[in-house]
Amino acid sequence: LLDMDYPVGLGRAGHKGKFYTRQWVSESVAEYVEADMCSPRTMPDGLTTLRSRRQIITDILQRLRDAGGSIKREETPGRWTVVDRKRARTTISQVFSKEISKTKIRKKQRNATNRKNDSD
Repeated sequence: LLDMDYPVGLGRAGHKGKFYTRQWVSESVAEYVEADMCSPRTMPDGLTTLRSRRQIITDILQRLRDAGGSIKREETPGRWTVVDRKRARTTISQVFSKEISKTKIRKKQRNATNRKNDSD
């Protein structure tokens, strides 16, 4: 079990770390979808440079850490430890995957609604 948390005193039920991490992922999901895995690239317009997925994930992890947060794993019931950078990046990558899936589902639902309304 993994969790994102800010420092002591914020209780498990209202982890601000989860809220902010999901917010940062949501803000970056469009760039993440367009990005290459490991290297930044310039778009065909020659003006826009996209960060790599690795850079986007590392940026979110750094924002969490700068705010005093961390990604933790429950080793045994009630015993949480901070995970290493590699595991933390993997966790944030999984949050991106879930957000992308939710976005695709919402698009399908909107398209189905629009087709239904067009046929009426």
